[in-house]
Amino acid sequence: MLGREQMSIERKSWWKKNHIKSRDYFKRVILAVRLKGQDRLYLKAFRDIPLENLTQLLPIGKLQIGNFDQQLIRFTFLLGTSTAITHLLTTMANYPIPGLVVGGSSLTLLLGLWSLRNFYRSKINYLSSMSRILFYKNVASNKQLLAMITDRAQDELSKEV
Repeated sequence: MLGREQMSIERKSWWKKNHIKSRDYFKRVILAVRLKGQDRLYLKAFRDIPLENLTQLLPIGKLQIGNFDQQLIRFTFLLGTSTAITHLLTTMANYPIPGLVVGGSSLTLLLGLWSLRNFYRSKINYLSSMSRILFYKNVASNKQLLAMITDRAQDELSKEV
């Protein structure tokens, strides 16, 4: 990794602000990967990679559910379970509460669909970011990268001489 620098800070509207951990990025990143059970070494070079996206370059990246989405799923499950238990208890006590099942189940369905949409959106954002990095910021692969490195080394050697 060469050339760790700072990105220029953009002014955004208050409703479009993203919480970015770091604005540092690397001018050039060379990645050497050997997959399990293979003898071949894969080389790739990238340019202008943000610091928080370095893990996306590795082939073992995983998509994880965010903390807010986890809490939303837990709350949805808790709401659905409490609605079912409350309905069961009120029917056993012969004290019907009108609209309990309709309100609780519709709210549970609404929150469930919202959490599913949030997870789907985060998955699409992650995959689009990954494809953008792999397609637009890829400089060279195996043979081209070795040729670029040897050419650069020969240029530096000729400058010294």
